[in-house]
Amino acid sequence: MLKIKHSYNKSNKLTLLIILSLYAILFTLQSFAGNTYMKCWKNSEGVTECGNRVPREYYNQRIRSIDSRGITRNIKERGKTREELIAAQEAEKKAKALQEIEDETKRRKKMRDDILLKTYLTVDDILASMNNKLDLTASRMDIFKESIPVKKQKFDNLVKKAANMERAGKKVTDNLISELNALRTEIKNNKLQIKIEENKQANIKKEYRVDIERFVFLKTRQLINKAKTKQEKEKLHIALITCSDKNQCIDVWKQANKFVTEFSNTDIVYQTDTFIVSDSPEKSNDISMTLSLQADEIDDKKKIIVLNLRCHPERKGREFCSSDKVKNTLSAFNNFNTP
Repeated sequence: MLKIKHSYNKSNKLTLLIILSLYAILFTLQSFAGNTYMKCWKNSEGVTECGNRVPREYYNQRIRSIDSRGITRNIKERGKTREELIAAQEAEKKAKALQEIEDETKRRKKMRDDILLKTYLTVDDILASMNNKLDLTASRMDIFKESIPVKKQKFDNLVKKAANMERAGKKVTDNLISELNALRTEIKNNKLQIKIEENKQANIKKEYRVDIERFVFLKTRQLINKAKTKQEKEKLHIALITCSDKNQCIDVWKQANKFVTEFSNTDIVYQTDTFIVSDSPEKSNDISMTLSLQADEIDDKKKIIVLNLRCHPERKGREFCSSDKVKNTLSAFNNFNTP
């Protein structure tokens, strides 16, 4: 009896174990089904399809997972094709290369600015360097220019000599013809050399214009940052006018140009839409001027027109820069009205 009962108990336990296992499997399937979302994608014709499984050919499409209430639970974006991946890599390389070029340009610009500020103390130092080179080319031009009248006179004399020989019935000698040809070539070469020196002067002015313009803006910005009060501005010999809109800035800039032309004692060397520089002062009572149009660092909608007066560097010139005449000139610039 005990053996049969024992056998009966083992059978019941096995049955119970099987039933419990089936319940566990069903529970797991139900739980799994409860957490599985419907998948939606677009087929090759652009029509949205949904189902429990995504067909293999649409694995790389944009797939939206929604629950039983129609709420989107997850979005898998469309995978990129091989061509798109290659294009994206190329675009990334190009963007990186452009960024490197931009960074290198900024680095070179900063280095050039540093060298410029370390090489020159004032705009007159740059003008002096430029004028030395211009004077050298001017000297060479003078030599060629002075020699041309002499050669022309000699040439004219030889022409007369040849004419007299022909009138006398004589043949013009080969030596005379050679002299005439040589002089004609020399005069032509001298004129060519003058043209070459003129081109050199134009190139010198063009090259220095870039340096002077950059130097003016860098130095003017330094002066603006230093001059916070009226006394500091007078000490640094600067005057500032702020304009708020484009039309006003155009009017004020025109007026400022007229002011520099009228009150500067030295000739204008450079005059553009953003800066004016007159030549260096030669006498102790000369007033040279630098005018620049700059963006306001605080409000980018505004512009600042800055006038900087430059006097002779010797003692009398420095004293003149502290005189009432210079102060009144600065005040006159600050107070002039726009049209």
